[in-house]
Amino acid sequence: MIYSKNITMLEIADQLGLSRTTVHKALNSLTGVNDKTKERVQQFARQVGYRPNLMARSLRSRKTNMIGVLISVDFDRRWYASLANKLINSLRGQGYSVLLTMAAPEDLEDERKCVELLQCGNIDGIIAGPVLMRKRMQPYWDVVNRGQPIVFFGSAEELPASFVDIDHIEGLRLAVKHLVGFGHKRIGYLCCHEEPAVLNTRRYGFERAMIESGLLTKPEDMLVGRGTYESGYKTMKSCLERRDVKDMPTAFFCQSDVAAIGAMRVLGEHGISVPEDISLVGYDDIQEAAYCKPSLTTVGGSMDLLVRRLQEILIGQIENGGKPVQEYIKPQLVIRESVAKAKR
Repeated sequence: MIYSKNITMLEIADQLGLSRTTVHKALNSLTGVNDKTKERVQQFARQVGYRPNLMARSLRSRKTNMIGVLISVDFDRRWYASLANKLINSLRGQGYSVLLTMAAPEDLEDERKCVELLQCGNIDGIIAGPVLMRKRMQPYWDVVNRGQPIVFFGSAEELPASFVDIDHIEGLRLAVKHLVGFGHKRIGYLCCHEEPAVLNTRRYGFERAMIESGLLTKPEDMLVGRGTYESGYKTMKSCLERRDVKDMPTAFFCQSDVAAIGAMRVLGEHGISVPEDISLVGYDDIQEAAYCKPSLTTVGGSMDLLVRRLQEILIGQIENGGKPVQEYIKPQLVIRESVAKAKR
């Protein structure tokens, strides 16, 4: 017997002498059909290479089982690459396919095009972020106003939308308190963003934690950069070329672990020891932080919970709607070897 390449459910029903409803229930493991019939139908479907018509199914259910994920940060920031990987695997485990797209950092036009791509992609919902500046929120207003389910990773408090973020204020409080406990009074910030600080950014958390500790934040110790390996290396190198180590902070909080590792490299090239001469604290707790030398003290430990809540909130909105959910997850300080007592 020869079967068409794209045999339909109706053709299976005709061949087996069953109703289309019975075949539908058997193929989808629904109640109302006995196990013997279910096994017979499923075995026959495998033999003839049956594949469900996903387009027809989506038209009936008005669902595509497709989620769009938009990342607006370089994957040089390894934390975001890990986040994307975990999101994709987690969503697939829930029966969703994932359309992943990346917007060039600090390119508002590219981000707008990526948002439009997802809106035209006939998807069920969007997970997007981070939105680090107010001016980058504009492309998302259309998504929110259309009522399309969307959840941000990273704070988006100015949008009437769901988000899950790390409590960066608490994270920086932990980092600065740890450094102060080792006698550091002059603490710099490596690769901070040059934009004015807004609520719950790492820069805002750093400045607030310094004030709470009774310490001054000196403008010359706020080293602007992008938080990548290369930027951490070049930003610290530029600082070393302009200043004697005795005129530098005794410790730096670093925007990310990769920036800290880049800084650690150039400090070593200049004969400056970490942590004996300068202590470093990173942020994100990427895998490499545990294996660099010295191993990096960092803020992290919250990615798995973040992924789970992003997925739960978005799927809840897709299936049931409801009001926006806005959550902050408490981070942890992961203590390793890159902090020592201040000697200056």
